[in-house]
Amino acid sequence: MVVVKETRTGIASDLDPKLRLRLRDHLQPPSMTNEELFSLMELGIPQKTFDTGLVIGRFQPPHFGHLFLMMQALRVCDKIAIGIGSANVINDKNPFPIDIRERLLREAIHDLGITSRIARVAPLNDFHNDQKWFENTLLQIGQFDVVIGNNEDGVNRVFRERGIPAIGTPLLERNTYRGERIRGELIAEGLLGQIT
Repeated sequence: MVVVKETRTGIASDLDPKLRLRLRDHLQPPSMTNEELFSLMELGIPQKTFDTGLVIGRFQPPHFGHLFLMMQALRVCDKIAIGIGSANVINDKNPFPIDIRERLLREAIHDLGITSRIARVAPLNDFHNDQKWFENTLLQIGQFDVVIGNNEDGVNRVFRERGIPAIGTPLLERNTYRGERIRGELIAEGLLGQIT
């Protein structure tokens, strides 16, 4: 069982302190008890256990919704591999460079206490070709048994079409834990210009 605890480590210590604090805020669990959180995690998740699952996200920036997805994945997998998508893209929808996203993610994983259950963390480049993206993902990630995520029209579909099982998951407070909304807040607060 994963126990949610308060984040204590500094987030990417070379970032502006105000930005670090705001990013840390978004890694905190919602105002619900661990029991309520674990009850929500049980929705729609099968009881079958896999050895290694794959979780893919852009993590622009990492937030508690991503951690919730990882906790769901760890309910059915001994370990998980994490693919950080759009590794080769910097634009308005992807303002955080891959090195910052990976550091933020690794710190959040450490704080959650699941580092020993992470098989690997790997950057995944974007390709405008599903087959090329799929082949590159296999190359970067290595062996896994199942994909766990909530992108039914994208990631989950690509893997299912190629014979790899993909488990859909419920979203946690989508209006709160959504990268687009978080980036909008950071822009409004004048904090995103400090990461380039």
